[in-house]
Order: sequence, then C-alpha cells, then structure tokens
Amino acid sequence: MSFWTDRKGNKLTKEQFMERWKSGIEKVTPLQNTKVTLIGQVIVLTGIVLGIIVNIVFSIWWLVVILIGSLIISLMATLGTYQKYITLNKMEKMMQEVKNDDE
Repeated sequence: MSFWTDRKGNKLTKEQFMERWKSGIEKVTPLQNTKVTLIGQVIVLTGIVLGIIVNIVFSIWWLVVILIGSLIISLMATLGTYQKYITLNKMEKMMQEVKNDDE
C-alpha cells in the first residue's frame, strides 16, 4: 500500500519516493542549507530564552544556569552560521554577476 503521491497525484512506492527525495536533497546549495540552519537556530534561541524566563519565574536556579550556558553556546553557533550565510550570499551575488557578464 502506497501513501506517497507526487504533485500530479500519481502514487509512489517507498523506493520511488526515497529516490526523488535523495535527488532533491542533493540539489540543495550551501546557501540554502545555511539559511535553513540559521532559521532553525533562531527557533532554538527563542526556546532557550523562554526557558530561562519560565525557570526564573518558578525559581529553578540550577536549570537557569544550564540554560544560560546553552544560550552562550547557541549564540556563538548562530553568529558563526550568520557569518557563513553573509559570505555565501556575497559569493552567490558575485557568481551571478560573472554569469551575467558572460552572456
């Protein structure tokens, strides 16, 4: 029994679905990957900050300490990912300019 369908409504087997998924994942550019990672890290940072606030309200000090340490590590990872995103974005623009100059 197949429960995967393509955009045209055709039913796919598990093998067909996995093959299409694999080929789609292989086409992801480093810029797209970095952008998605950055969005995910912002969600994680939001959760950590909310966790700190909630645990301060409920006076769970030891969990606040752990979350603050996690916040620092996550902020550094987010900063690194943001810098990578900016660099890849500049490279992408330069590649587009070179491509447009060739045409």
